[in-house]
Amino acid sequence: MNLSLHLRPASQKLLFWAFNIGTAMLLLALIWPVLDLISERNGQITAKRDTLRRLQAIVAREAELNAASDQPSNRIDQGEFLSGPNESVIGADLQTRLKTIAARSGTLVRTIQGQPARTAEPLRYIGAQLILTGHLQHLQSTIYEIENSKPFLFITAASLKINAQQIRSAAAEEPTLEARLDVFGALPTTGAGQ
Repeated sequence: MNLSLHLRPASQKLLFWAFNIGTAMLLLALIWPVLDLISERNGQITAKRDTLRRLQAIVAREAELNAASDQPSNRIDQGEFLSGPNESVIGADLQTRLKTIAARSGTLVRTIQGQPARTAEPLRYIGAQLILTGHLQHLQSTIYEIENSKPFLFITAASLKINAQQIRSAAAEEPTLEARLDVFGALPTTGAGQ
């Protein structure tokens, strides 16, 4: 038996195109979900790579973070506090330091004396009262240096006086002022001076 179909050439072309379009649609229907799955997985991989980069950046900063977390325990070593074997030595060192600052700034120290230690939790302070004489610019320079050096010092009280004779004299020269300063520095919470 011979089952050959004899179709006209136009019908053959139509059947050829229908078969090819149907096959392409079937393949597209099978491949589309796979392509969609691949695209979704690529998005997940990209997101996980970003997360991995952020975590690697955090791990790379581990030493820096550990140093920052240890910093409060290392603060005493950074020179912000007065130091010495005991409070008497610390007070004497403070007075010597204040005399040096005054001399460097061009002011004259008339008197200097220790002040009683003060406690303002959690710190303890040692201080000195000094009386200086000099021109305004020199006094200003002295005060600036006292408050901007390490170990940190604080001027808790200050008074300025001008010589009464200089007020009466109408001289054009700059007047000499007298300044009384109470200066205190903090002791570390542990260690020397406790």
